[in-house]
Amino acid sequence: MNTEHQIQLEALVNNTYNYKGKTLNIKSFKQVSGTYVILTSGQTLTCYPSELESLIKQLVLVESYQAVAPPSQTGKVPEVPVQFTYQKSNTHIKLENALSTVLDEVQKEEKAIPKAKALCEIANAMINVEKQQLAFLKATKQI
Repeated sequence: MNTEHQIQLEALVNNTYNYKGKTLNIKSFKQVSGTYVILTSGQTLTCYPSELESLIKQLVLVESYQAVAPPSQTGKVPEVPVQFTYQKSNTHIKLENALSTVLDEVQKEEKAIPKAKALCEIANAMINVEKQQLAFLKATKQI
């Protein structure tokens, strides 16, 4: 097994991903007859080494958080935390990938710095929009 592929696969284990509309918890992996077999909570994924990068790009990490619900009218905080799942949007993933790519470009050549500055301005504008949306949801007590 390719060392780089092994590292990539090990990073997937014990994490939950959305894959083609299904939520899968990756349990383990192995190499069988020149293919990678990835065992999950839902289905078994199989791919050739040349297809691994493509498969990994299709996995969207599902992050779970626990939040304490706001106090009720009696002023008591409920003892059971509210659970919700955060899934990165396609825009979030695209932005992360673009920032990572431009970071690599800047490290290789200085000519990429103007492109990096432009990307940072776009990212900051997107963050400000998200902050406004969160502020609105908080103000209207939707979160």
